[in-house]
Amino acid sequence: MKKTFAVSIAVLFVCVSFAAAKEMPARIFHREQNIKWKEHQLEQQKERVETRKSLQGKTPEEKKAAWKPLKEKQQAENKAFRQKMHDENMAFLKTRLAENKKMTDTQKNELIIFFETQFAENVSFRDRQHSENVSFLAKIAADTSLTQAQKKEALRAHLHKQKEERLLHRKQQTGERKSLREKSKSETKK
Repeated sequence: MKKTFAVSIAVLFVCVSFAAAKEMPARIFHREQNIKWKEHQLEQQKERVETRKSLQGKTPEEKKAAWKPLKEKQQAENKAFRQKMHDENMAFLKTRLAENKKMTDTQKNELIIFFETQFAENVSFRDRQHSENVSFLAKIAADTSLTQAQKKEALRAHLHKQKEERLLHRKQQTGERKSLREKSKSETKK
């Protein structure tokens, strides 16, 4: 009896392992993508910390002159890094779709177009928010009628507004992906 139970457990474990192995490549890939993104962010943070330390004792004009190129450089790096990650994601998706025998070529192409469109929307959204930030900061810096506290409060309100827009944008895209998943599931079951 004990031996039969142990064998049953072993068989169940093997079955679960095979089922998990089928899903694991995607999970592993996306986990690796997250690790790369976090490493990229940490690298940039170290660069900012080093810059901050090197600027101690400098005049506000010197600090401003040093920060501007760094911010522009990191913005460009982030853009390039996101594009690289997107390219890797799309290559992985296309590989997985090529292995998928349940979906039609039309469904596969729709999926690829969908993710390309969402990426383009994200790039456009980030560019718009970045442009808004740059113009807002320039406007606030140039406004001599505001006190430092008023400038901080205006910046806080601006960033809060942008955070709400970002959350709404993400929620909308999540809803679109969920609808696509449900549509794909219903079409592949037919």
